Amino acid sequence: MASAGEIVVSGSKQLNCLSAVGPATTNDSPFPHSYVTSTLDPALYGELDASFPALETFCNTSDVGENVAVRIPAHRIVEDRRFPEIWRRFVEFHVSSDFWRSLHTKFGTEFRQVAPWLESTLGRDFDSFRVSMRDGSDSGEVRLDCQLVVNTPARRASSVKPPHIDNRHKLWSGLLYFRDEADESAGGDLELYRFIRPPKYLKHRVPASLIERARTIRYAPNSFVAFPNSPLAVHGVSPRAPSSVPRRYVNFIADAPLTLFDLPQIGAWERAASLPWAAAALGRANPFQPLTT
Repeated sequence: MASAGEIVVSGSKQLNCLSAVGPATTNDSPFPHSYVTSTLDPALYGELDASFPALETFCNTSDVGENVAVRIPAHRIVEDRRFPEIWRRFVEFHVSSDFWRSLHTKFGTEFRQVAPWLESTLGRDFDSFRVSMRDGSDSGEVRLDCQLVVNTPARRASSVKPPHIDNRHKLWSGLLYFRDEADESAGGDLELYRFIRPPKYLKHRVPASLIERARTIRYAPNSFVAFPNSPLAVHGVSPRAPSSVPRRYVNFIADAPLTLFDLPQIGAWERAASLPWAAAALGRANPFQPLTT
């Protein structure tokens, strides 16, 4: 009999993206994160990869532009039988109580470091959190999502995401890459940063002058990276060379129902100086300019 987190499709294959996460895959620098180079059973990964939805399922690219992130959330996938069964069951597991149990077992210590008051404020410990799917009518203490994502093809090199912090309600993020074997482009890697000056933010973005790149996670098939969200979890995507092939991945998300931390904002002068015309007048580069070449 298959246990929780497993599916029988031409044999027994484990679904849980966290199965290989442990002390050997975890690093505290530049902030706590886990990185696994071969995440899913190769047969299961191959089955998911072969049935990853076509670009046309996500969008009409003429409507959304180049190198834009387009997402299909979990609630659409599990409710729509046009998606392959293997994908619906994979997504359904990753928005379940079983997955939350696995998640807080592996990352609960880091969650408590970021928001030590969270359990007492919500009146429950992590193990008794009520789990719901992120669908606009969220309830419970933790809201899970498992999104299929593409970054649309582009004719020029650009970054889809410069250095930033995730939404302050987000407790945890995971990324599982489904790089197309036809994708020969360079770049599109996840970059992790550390602060070299006191942290300041423009909303959720981080000035390049305050950080340095500390680690690069290659955009490679079946590779997985995950991290608790915090004011130090600065990450972005390196510029990707022109490509007619979309960048493909699954984005796993755990949200809390309240704001988890504050982000000290840059002052009015620095905010004004970050505008392109002001930066040019000051004779320096715009510190918030998106990464393009």
